[in-house]
Amino acid sequence: MFQDDFPRLQERYELTDRKLGQGGYGTVLRAYDRRTGQAVAIKVLKNRRTGIGAAVLAAKQQDRALLRFKRGGEIQLMLSGDDPRRVDPNLVFVHAYGLVRHKGAEVPALVMDLCPGPTLEDLLKTGTPIPLTTVVDWGRQIASVLFRAGARDVVHRDLKPSNVIVVDAPHGGLVKVLDFGIARFIRSRGPSRMFSTTIDGHSPMTGLYASPEQRRFRPLDHRSDLYSFGVMLSELLHTGLYGTMSEYEEAFPQALRELVDQLQAFDPDDRPQDALQVYQALTRIRTALEAETVRGRPAEISAGPPAPVRRSAELSREFAGLAVELTQRFSPMHPDTLEQRQAELRFAARAGEAVGAAEWSVLTQDYERAVGRSPGAPSGRSLRGEAAMAG
Repeated sequence: MFQDDFPRLQERYELTDRKLGQGGYGTVLRAYDRRTGQAVAIKVLKNRRTGIGAAVLAAKQQDRALLRFKRGGEIQLMLSGDDPRRVDPNLVFVHAYGLVRHKGAEVPALVMDLCPGPTLEDLLKTGTPIPLTTVVDWGRQIASVLFRAGARDVVHRDLKPSNVIVVDAPHGGLVKVLDFGIARFIRSRGPSRMFSTTIDGHSPMTGLYASPEQRRFRPLDHRSDLYSFGVMLSELLHTGLYGTMSEYEEAFPQALRELVDQLQAFDPDDRPQDALQVYQALTRIRTALEAETVRGRPAEISAGPPAPVRRSAELSREFAGLAVELTQRFSPMHPDTLEQRQAELRFAARAGEAVGAAEWSVLTQDYERAVGRSPGAPSGRSLRGEAAMAG
């Protein structure tokens, strides 16, 4: 039985009856780590006919449910990493998956950080317009996660506003993509297996956000998630806005309108081919928007370790290369990537290259969201690394 492969977590985590969220695949409950006293969120396997707990399912259906839950847990563990200090800021850190005791039964569970905040769906329901720069920043963070997933051959398959949470933070907030519970590896199964049902026979997709190929039971890849992202981005841009099409067009930059249209193309070949392209396009748009705010101001870049001009130019290129490597290894919004981008721009400025105030300002805001510290006061680790290379 697949359940025998699950580690037992009963002694460590204590579940409560406080429900934090619910979907077709599972229910999220508040819980406590008995070792640390820390509050956590635990997602438990759910069946619509019988409620929480896989133990009440028929044996064949139970094994299928447990296998899918185990696969979803492994995917989320892989994406979040094994070090909570270096977790991708736009993913919820997953501590473990296994079995916990709830209401007298052993139930499969996924243990995650507790991240309070509204979902994008909650914000959309208010009908309140969201500032353009905030939407673009949220979009960049989501695209960063989709790139991280796509680089590991993972398709989310259920990206929608209710699966993105906004955590209170400066500059419009940090967003985290949730619920990879029905995610699949692109190359792990044949095309016919890329679309499947939930444990109780229901479709895992949400119609409005499902890509055309997903609705037509066709093979999926990461571009399916980009379609879902495009629908969601369009919703965020237009919420609370009423008017003619020409008024809509005046409200948003042309590059942004074209990107949203491209993301929602019927044919996957007509969409951006990976999420990094989307992230980079949104970053250019965000920088252009920021330029209107910082117009006429110089880039306030903090002093780094001393280095000759020629060496500074070389170091700028070296740190740029490291940023590219870390983007591929982690994501564009990972703290390690952002630190290399800081160093790249610092040494570029010392070498006499023009560094735009808007570019530095956007990077500053990205870093503050990711780690809660301004690049104006870089970490000791970052400066030690730069000093070592400068020497």
